[in-house]
Amino acid sequence: MDSAADVGKRISTAFCQFKGRVFLTLALVSVSSLVVILTVLSGSVNLNETPFLERPTSVASRPPQIGALQRTGRLHFHVAASTANKQLCRAIVSSAVNRYGPPILAGWNATNKKDIGKTHLAKVRVVSEHLDNMAPDTDDDLFLLIDGYDVQLQLGPEVLIQRYFKVVAAEDERIIQQLGPALAEEVAGPLGRHVVFGADKVCWPTDQRRPGCWAIPPVPGMDDRMFGPLTESGDMAFLRPRWLNSGTIMGPVKEVRSLFRATLAHINATYRPDYEFRESDQFYMTEVWGLQELGRINAQLEKDPKAKHPSHVDDAFWPKPGPESNHHIAIDYWSNLFQTWAGYTEYVDWRTFDRPGHAFTVDQNVRAEVTFRPWDLHLAGDAMRAIHRIFASTKRSTLMGKTSDKLILESQFGSNIITKTTLPIYHCTGAKDALETFWPRMWFFPYIRTLMRSAIASCRAGEAYTPQPVDGRMWYPALPYPEDIRLDDAGAWSDGSADSGEVEWLSFETLCRPFEGDIFG
Repeated sequence: MDSAADVGKRISTAFCQFKGRVFLTLALVSVSSLVVILTVLSGSVNLNETPFLERPTSVASRPPQIGALQRTGRLHFHVAASTANKQLCRAIVSSAVNRYGPPILAGWNATNKKDIGKTHLAKVRVVSEHLDNMAPDTDDDLFLLIDGYDVQLQLGPEVLIQRYFKVVAAEDERIIQQLGPALAEEVAGPLGRHVVFGADKVCWPTDQRRPGCWAIPPVPGMDDRMFGPLTESGDMAFLRPRWLNSGTIMGPVKEVRSLFRATLAHINATYRPDYEFRESDQFYMTEVWGLQELGRINAQLEKDPKAKHPSHVDDAFWPKPGPESNHHIAIDYWSNLFQTWAGYTEYVDWRTFDRPGHAFTVDQNVRAEVTFRPWDLHLAGDAMRAIHRIFASTKRSTLMGKTSDKLILESQFGSNIITKTTLPIYHCTGAKDALETFWPRMWFFPYIRTLMRSAIASCRAGEAYTPQPVDGRMWYPALPYPEDIRLDDAGAWSDGSADSGEVEWLSFETLCRPFEGDIFG
């Protein structure tokens, strides 16, 4: 068994905070603090033997601002869930085989106002509390939050992180085009630090007077024929994805913290017991987003009273945003990170890309085009590289002797024929039966047990997410798997939201044994 000092060193680059007694909690703190507080975590890896993350040797080695050259970045991965079911276990397993590392279950076994099973506002409360307890040297790390009961992960953090920074660059461009460079930095800066949400095709809860429904930007780059001649005709299938969905969120820790604080403050200030959607986290987050966009519109109009801005109904609400209304909220319009399901049932499917050039022939006229001709959709290169790395580091004998090239050609992949993207994370908004349809078609489904073992071994070996730096950093999972677990124990960490305040490792057997038939088939 490792000493407390070894345990402290091992986990210090991952997470932990002091809650007034000796136990592990979820936040990054210094090595010196952890040596004192971590006296009970058996079987952790000795840092000197198999480093999970590279040890900082000086203050200068801590992550600086995003965009600057630096050595190490961390992804803090959270799943909002209070209890286990088969969909939560599928989310955990799909993240494990894609090598995200173990997630934190936000709100696990929590009660009352922190019980996600009773109120969606619990997600805001427990995540905000956790973010407030994270150390300042995590501010430039990335934070990923997904809903626990209707999300499945198809591609790994290698793809997600690379695409995140591309989405951020595109959002910078959109803002500069809207406001001009000086005003963009003044009212929306610092640029390059966006909190990206999945995109919805409708504003929900629906009330066209709300700023979160009307004051938000048009979808950049999608013209009025993006969904065919019926684009924006009223049918949800032909609407452009303009609005915020709160089920998938990714951004820098500092900005996510600020956003959750603002959302919680808005809940506390405006909560109405008689309002139908009073327990919707998405309602309050769209309210905060609407205020952000109103602040930008007001700045435009102050500079140029004739400046163009989104149209609105005659009785639209136009409150005056406060001075701290910019929370860097952005939308993943093109499904580069997150793919919602509602309104996309005709366009998203799992397909085999086995034609020359790793292509699939789209031969159905789902956009109702007058002059439709079949065309080839190609599997994304970043997806193939990431999956090749996983297959190539897994013993071929456990994959029925097949090469990674053969496995990729035989597997099915979820893709969007409108945006032409191979989707990393699938969020099943709307009808949930699609979760049952698509799970056995995931590329990893035939090899789940093998890939879980391979993933945990990779994490223990201290392997980075990406072979090269992204945004100047080598990226790693924020949390380790415990050393004393089996190689197929793709479990998760609790977050300390339960009444006991305890943080513990939740083994795969503890969480998912009742649902193994639904996971492995």
